[in-house]
Amino acid sequence: MRLLAIARNADAEMITNISPREAELIRQIDEQGAQLEAWRDRSVKAEARVAALEAAIQTAYGYLWCVNNEPGTPNQYSPERAAHQARKHLRGMLTTEQRGHGINDVLPIVRARQ
Repeated sequence: MRLLAIARNADAEMITNISPREAELIRQIDEQGAQLEAWRDRSVKAEARVAALEAAIQTAYGYLWCVNNEPGTPNQYSPERAAHQARKHLRGMLTTEQRGHGINDVLPIVRARQ
């Protein structure tokens, strides 16, 4: 609508020189511009979400790595403490439903290995 508004606010002579076809093209350009802005906004939000997920995964991995029993591993945690901290960092990144799906996906694998 920006181009059409500019055209409407222009000299009376310019307005009379805009054909219906030109007005329609201007409207289409404005509409496509609005769509582009919406896509850009969604892209920025998606990039921020990916960055947040990567940070949570990175931190959770760090806690789980500290369970490592290799000689010389610094700052060893108990498995229970590391698991708690890892879950804490990932919990806020997932909905209750997503956490439930993750648990349900893993339970058969864990049960099969017992």
